Amino acid sequence: MTASITMNNQLSLRSSYLAGLQKKEVSINPDFSDVGDTQPADVPSTPDIQFSSQISSLNKAEIGSIYNQIKLEAKAKLEKDNVNNTELKPFDYHKSTIDEIMLHPLVVKVEPDEIHTAILYNRMGISYLDVKQAEVRMELLKLAEEDVENSAQQASISEEQRLGLSQIIASNLLKLEDEKQALLEGDQMRKNQQELFEQLRCKGQ
Repeated sequence: MTASITMNNQLSLRSSYLAGLQKKEVSINPDFSDVGDTQPADVPSTPDIQFSSQISSLNKAEIGSIYNQIKLEAKAKLEKDNVNNTELKPFDYHKSTIDEIMLHPLVVKVEPDEIHTAILYNRMGISYLDVKQAEVRMELLKLAEEDVENSAQQASISEEQRLGLSQIIASNLLKLEDEKQALLEGDQMRKNQQELFEQLRCKGQ
């Protein structure tokens, strides 16, 4: 059964969510046991799940903090690897930051207001945390894009450099969007099942 997010899936998720609110206790999948003994988020009298292009609940301030940390790490790596003492330009720092965003090991967690949504996606065989991680990287790239635009306005980088960096960001955003869509369509789940099947088949020979 394909776990893609279609209109029927969305309606089913909404119905399941509303039904779950009637229960006094919610059984949380072990995958989300690290959320901790937090108090459940306040639920409005007319709850609503928005199935938009963004699925997870992202904290803009926290993402900004992560972005600043990545910028510092990218700067340190760039300068450390500059063994020839080449003069580093703003373009080099922007490029290094963009590359680091795609490689930086992100640690995401299910927030209290995301628990219900995470459980529903998990029941469909979709890793909510993997989806959230992709969305966080996309937001980080958007912050990098803002920095690039600011540098262009200040004439710190040329128009050609701005276009080059913007193209790299756009390419990375497209890659992350494809990864996210693959998760929503259950591609990774089917791949894992196929690998498990192959392992069992080899052991049986």
